[in-house]
Amino acid sequence: MLNPKFVAPNFPTSEIRPGVMFPDWTAVGSAQARDALEAILGAFRADECWRGYSADEDVVRSSIIRHYATAGSVPSLSELEVATCLPQDAVRSVLRQLRARDLVVMDDERIVGAYPLTSRKTEHQVHLGGKTVHAMCAVDALGVGAMLGRDIEIASACRQCGATIAVVTQ
Repeated sequence: MLNPKFVAPNFPTSEIRPGVMFPDWTAVGSAQARDALEAILGAFRADECWRGYSADEDVVRSSIIRHYATAGSVPSLSELEVATCLPQDAVRSVLRQLRARDLVVMDDERIVGAYPLTSRKTEHQVHLGGKTVHAMCAVDALGVGAMLGRDIEIASACRQCGATIAVVTQ
């Protein structure tokens, strides 16, 4: 549990759906972690990514991440259409919006990532039961378990020296 002195009302946060805040400052356990997260959020203009985030954007992005967690890969457009109950044209439009927000990474019309996960090989493997997915960075890998509400194992490597890093979250 976070020491209450690390939670303050002036920290940047966005409500991405009723009751779900990003970031969840209550999960930040130290002043150093808080400072690092504030720096990351500022560098990536997180407030701009989430401002005006719509319910359709949330359902599409959440469906992509859930598909990664269950199938170990990105969904096709037709799978997203079924998962979201949106017509394919609407899914395409929402994907363009998410791409403009830098919340989904695409290669032309093909989804290759939805923060924090990617279909590209990275040095940050996240083991979800019998599936292995790749995180975009080490910080993203650390957040996957909390995001999905499950225990995970992370196999990573330092980009500087190549040393192996293993983490199990609960």
